[in-house]
Amino acid sequence: MNRFFGDEASQAALDRAAREWSGTPWRPNAKTRGVGASCHHAVAGVLRDAGFPVPDVPDGPADWSRHQTRSLQAEWLDAHKERFQPIVMGDVLTGDVVGFQLGSCIHHLGIILPHGRFFQSLKTTGATIASTTEPVFLRHAVRAWRPVI
Repeated sequence: MNRFFGDEASQAALDRAAREWSGTPWRPNAKTRGVGASCHHAVAGVLRDAGFPVPDVPDGPADWSRHQTRSLQAEWLDAHKERFQPIVMGDVLTGDVVGFQLGSCIHHLGIILPHGRFFQSLKTTGATIASTTEPVFLRHAVRAWRPVI
């Protein structure tokens, strides 16, 4: 399997897609750029718009992590190993999907972008691009998956 975002052209497409999704309000289980998207649907939308063939993304309750110890998002990524290869957090590269533990399980996803940045969608800010030196990234990023073809 090969890393999907391993060249400059695909990384530029990813960066462009993330910028186009930025500003999209957070809405539970929504998936429309500019209108509303949850974090996992926004991540899937950015990947899809950058040309990556994303498997169907499940919906889930917005307050899942408060009540569960299993992560629907991690289960979805792990169920599609032919598209998302688990990797060690210390090995993340541009295009990798990062899982954030909020509460008792992974309940937030983001994407690593070029130049030490990552894309995410939060209830408070909607879809944004932030630095990988942000406290939320450093404290809560616990797992990662590499998009592969």
